[in-house]
Order: sequence, then structure tokens, then C-alpha cells
Amino acid sequence: MDSDRVKVCVNSEIGKLEHVLVHTPGPELENMTPETAHDYLFSDILNLPVAENEHKYFKGVLEKAAKVHEIADLLTDILHNEEVKNRLVDRICQSEDILFMADQLKSLDAAALSKALIEGVHQDNVPVTDPHYFTLRPLPNLYFMRDASFTMFNNLMISHMATKVRARETAILETLYSTHPLFDGEVICPAKKYGTADAIMEGGDIHIVRDDIVLSGMSARTNKNGIAALVEHLKTKPGVKHLIAQQLPLTPESFIHLDMVFTMLNVDRCMISRSEERRVGKECRS
Repeated sequence: MDSDRVKVCVNSEIGKLEHVLVHTPGPELENMTPETAHDYLFSDILNLPVAENEHKYFKGVLEKAAKVHEIADLLTDILHNEEVKNRLVDRICQSEDILFMADQLKSLDAAALSKALIEGVHQDNVPVTDPHYFTLRPLPNLYFMRDASFTMFNNLMISHMATKVRARETAILETLYSTHPLFDGEVICPAKKYGTADAIMEGGDIHIVRDDIVLSGMSARTNKNGIAALVEHLKTKPGVKHLIAQQLPLTPESFIHLDMVFTMLNVDRCMISRSEERRVGKECRS
């Protein structure tokens, strides 16, 4: 278990990295089938060996600049605490309407439970193509670490996902940030604290341009009520804060999040997708 606490402070997309959270893709990717992939928000099945190899290189690059932490390892750390373990299992089972599994999950040791919460638990004697093959669904989207949570200034921000299939990710991360001794920062979900019942907000739509400017995509995954909740959160921060919202089209899939079409490169430079450039190029050059 990491002993040195990480004091959260992120006020830029281009600042120096010190710590990075990742999830190396694993068997949860292979626990999808062509019949169920769409339910997990995938349009195709990924090749696990290829994904593992590419992520290995990605992680290797990050390790040259920062300390990299695996979510599965941190999750295992906190699940040694019986109170934390029981509370998280109860929350997940209640949310996913699988209370009958609570005792089974609580009987697992920390490492086995961490594995189950990520990779899923299937039923015996049920065909893999059956939608009910998994009583506890896998989390193939977990390696998209920026979606379910993000860091803004001195807060560990929990997203409120647009799809229920990803809700467990936020439950795991909120519990992790709140209980693991590694993290030194307030945990908050703006959509739940300040938003209406239908407010949704995902981290892939949020960019910190500089200390006083935040960008947000308004997309299929972040709606106006989610953005309004983020505005209320920004009001609690010192100094003047500006939030700029950019409407994104609902299709194609390449516009799901702002970070899929827009990336800060430096204090005065950004990169945008060519299709987006045609639509907003005039504004970018002005």
C-alpha cells in the first residue's frame, strides 16, 4: 500500500504530471460478446492481447514522468477493511438490484472481490450469449479512467454517468478516494450535490484550460443540468471562474466527449479533430 499521501491540486490540462491513475484492461474485455457489446457501449469487441500491449506502452510512457497507480491494486487495499468492503458491496448490490449476491461477494477476500467487481461474476449453466449470463456485470469501460472521475483544482470529482452500466465505476472510485490513505483531497459529485435528478456529467467533457477557465462539452454524456451543477460547484472556489460550454453533436460516436475532439497542447495552442475544425474553425482562428 502506498504510504505517501497525494495532495490533490490540478489547475491545468498541460501542467506537470506527478501521479496518474490507470486501469490496465483485462478479462472484463473478453467478458463481452458480439451480442452484448452494445449493452456495454462498445461497437466492436477489442482484442485483449493487443489492448494489453498498447496499454503497457502507454503506461511505460507515463511512468517516465509520474508515479502510476493501478486502480485494481488500490481497490484491493481498501477492501481489506471489512466495514468499507461491506458498505461498498451493499451499495453496488442495491444499485444493481442483486441483493441476493451480497453475502457471496462479502465472503470473498480483498483480492478476489476486487477482481469480481471489475471482471464480473457469471452464472453457471447459462449460455454466454444470454444477457443474464453475468449476475454481476463486468466493467469493460473502466480503463477509460477520465470518464467516471476527474480531478479539478483540489477536488476529486465523481461523475454522474449517463448510462447505468457504468454506475459501478463511480461507486468504486468514490469509495476509493474517500477511504484510501493515498488521497488527500475532498471528494465531491457536483451533479448529485447541486444538480437536478436528471443531471448527468462525465469527466471526458471537462477541461481545465487555466486556473480561471473551465471548458465543458454539452454532449450525449453531459447535459445542461450537469453543467449547471458544475457552475454551482465553481462558485465555491476562490477567485473568478469562467465556464465555457461547447455543444457537441449526438452523432457520430467520435463526438461522445469533448476530449475526443479537443485537446490542450500548450497555454495558447489546442488540437481539434478535422471534422470539428470545419464547423468551428473560424472561431478557433479568430
